[in-house]
Amino acid sequence: MSNQIVWGFFESQGLRIWLCFACCLGLLWMPLMPSQSLAQGSGQEVTQDENKALTEAEVNRELNRLLQDETAGVPRAIEYLNSVLDRFPAHSDLHLLAISLHSSHGVQLLAEQQIETGHAAIRRAAALAKVVLADPKHLSAIEPEFAELFFHAAQTYATDKQPDLMYAALDQACELGFDNWSAIHEAKPMLELLEQPEFQAYLEKQKALVPQRLAIRLRQELKTFESFEFDFDLKSVSGEPVVKNQWKGKLLVVDVWGTWCPPCRKSLPHLIELQNEFGDQGVQVVGLNVENEETVAEQTATVKAAIQSFGINYPCAVIDEPALTQIPNFEGFPTTLLIDRSGQVRLKLVGQLSAARLKAAVEILLEETPSSRP
Repeated sequence: MSNQIVWGFFESQGLRIWLCFACCLGLLWMPLMPSQSLAQGSGQEVTQDENKALTEAEVNRELNRLLQDETAGVPRAIEYLNSVLDRFPAHSDLHLLAISLHSSHGVQLLAEQQIETGHAAIRRAAALAKVVLADPKHLSAIEPEFAELFFHAAQTYATDKQPDLMYAALDQACELGFDNWSAIHEAKPMLELLEQPEFQAYLEKQKALVPQRLAIRLRQELKTFESFEFDFDLKSVSGEPVVKNQWKGKLLVVDVWGTWCPPCRKSLPHLIELQNEFGDQGVQVVGLNVENEETVAEQTATVKAAIQSFGINYPCAVIDEPALTQIPNFEGFPTTLLIDRSGQVRLKLVGQLSAARLKAAVEILLEETPSSRP
């Protein structure tokens, strides 16, 4: 797996799983692979005095060991990580891991009604995110997840009646591309604010800025994105050809997903809407499914049922996990590839799709001609 994957700790139904940071915010799902199991710790805690030149691998081993303690593992891991974090650059995976641990721990504390400590943990995560964002080497792909984190931080300030800090956190979220306006209307700390004309005007201003902000970020991503070869020659679950070359000259939106994946299912309405809106403009959405059933026949039946249930209006074909090796640094589900009209992969979107971001990317690529491509 890619060294860009940052694992957070999550426990569900007695299973200990490592998940990507985005999964802590419910935006991406990475199933447990054999290679992702907990590393075996040495059993000896690494201290600052024992090792003046810690490596990321050594820190990760110690964190794995600490996290095996189901009772106090997460707090101890956070304490240890905070003690060594300043030894590593802000763009290192350890900073992202610290953000993941603080944010997920904060959510857990809030669920246990430990409001003050929960708020502190989420705000600590947001403070660390600011440090990462200030480093020019940070991964731009993590910015949408940071946007959600700053929104969570804004809720903590709204709860504590700290409007200046709340607006500052919301500003940061919106600058990073936050556009989940329905979440604001569903967030209890925001309900009282929504009745205030000042807050309503603020939200309208932020909404109006979304297209411009998205376009600026996406154009920059398109300039720096490293393309890769991606091809497919398959049959849809209905038996029709699903071949990349059959849509030569069209803009392809290839969604690698699974029916079992909650963020994937949440992204479906955006893809369906995209096909409806842009299908006659040369855009084709294609679903490539990775399913959990043992046989292809069972997997096909599962996808057919999902097509019927969700009203999917584009072809879907079952693939196996080895097919994912075509995607460098595959990070999780859903992964959406935008392939331009010349057949080149121009963008990779990881995690639950933002309708505004997806539409903006498609519109930019549709504007291009072969001679105008940067």
